[in-house]
Amino acid sequence: MTVTGLAGFGLSLQRDGSETLDIAASGNYQFAAQVAVGSPYAITIASQPLAPRQTCTVAQGFGTVDADASFGVTVNCVSPTTQFVYFTDVGGNNLAAFAFGNTGTLTTIGSVNNAAASYGAGLTPNGRFLYTANRTPNNIGAYSVDTGTGALGSVAGAPFPVVGLAPRMLAIAPNGNFLYTVTQSGNTVVGFAVNRTNGALTLLGSPTPTGGQPLDVTITPNGKYLYVAAFNDRSVYGYRIDGTTGSLTPVPGSPFAVYDLSTYARSLSMDPRGRFLFVPTYSTSVAAMTIDDATGALTIVAGSPFATGGAQASFAASDVSGKFLYVTNQNSNNLSAFSIEQTSGALTPLPGSPFSLGFAPQSVAAEPGGRYLLVSGDSTRQVGVYALDAQTGMPTAVSGSPFSTGTLAPGAIAFLAR
Repeated sequence: MTVTGLAGFGLSLQRDGSETLDIAASGNYQFAAQVAVGSPYAITIASQPLAPRQTCTVAQGFGTVDADASFGVTVNCVSPTTQFVYFTDVGGNNLAAFAFGNTGTLTTIGSVNNAAASYGAGLTPNGRFLYTANRTPNNIGAYSVDTGTGALGSVAGAPFPVVGLAPRMLAIAPNGNFLYTVTQSGNTVVGFAVNRTNGALTLLGSPTPTGGQPLDVTITPNGKYLYVAAFNDRSVYGYRIDGTTGSLTPVPGSPFAVYDLSTYARSLSMDPRGRFLFVPTYSTSVAAMTIDDATGALTIVAGSPFATGGAQASFAASDVSGKFLYVTNQNSNNLSAFSIEQTSGALTPLPGSPFSLGFAPQSVAAEPGGRYLLVSGDSTRQVGVYALDAQTGMPTAVSGSPFSTGTLAPGAIAFLAR
């Protein structure tokens, strides 16, 4: 069996629904168990690569073992290409769609009236539905997505009311079955079941209490744990997700303090493998925590919090390889960049960090193809696009960056990649 094109971590293959084989790199592999000549076989993908994210397909994965026991199975992995980018409007009621060019250019497709100023946004894993957290009307906006053109359509029953005040951000489970939002004034996490056919949302039950003024929420790549940044508590709250019902149970030891009274929990970012959680402190640093996959408990990384060299650290994003972290400093108009130590999670500034942006940054996100980083500037109505060096992590503005978003004050960033 031959594997080609694999760029990173996370690929697992399965034979006949039983034996699993983890694949670390491109090359030739075989399963341990022998299959008798004349017996049927089935080779399938058990899990796709996560860091960086890729899509792998199996050729000649089904058949019967021939006389020389040569299967001729091949597995080919390709990186997704970001085709469309969506931005919420923190200063108005629009939700905007842009085409994303191969060289990092942004071209307007159009916008829809979201009837609300939105902060959080997210796409389902299959890219078919887009949701927004609408703070003032206390609801979740929902849109169908034409994955060929990027155009947004309506979802029956939307917007969906939120029990609680001021939904701020949202997170969608990796399997696409559940959506969660945090209510900034209600101090709760509200969960919904996602209808994967029509995009409709159904409340999972009563809201789950969480810390004071929750501003962000994220879920581990394996879907086991959910974390909330509680700004006023200067802490991160952790919950285990029931994979069947979507209900939340507090993680032992939760909440987990970010550092001390000099820091806050402004937002959350996780590396693609779900090993580390990073928390901009809304001051001059970013905290780093390790995630215990067995329990969900968080442990402060030695040396945390790490100085950004900027002012008002607000949002962070890991690149798709999980080797680098980028933090926006809203009051100093720059971007901090760090290498991530792969065992401990410790952060080391890249040479020249922080990097001047020329505008006050809001959100930051790495596009799934792994080549670019996007930074939204709501006050100047711009989006900066930066090419990332795969070896060093250094960001370089692409030609034409920053790109104007017209009257839109861009906030959250959501990517549709194929």
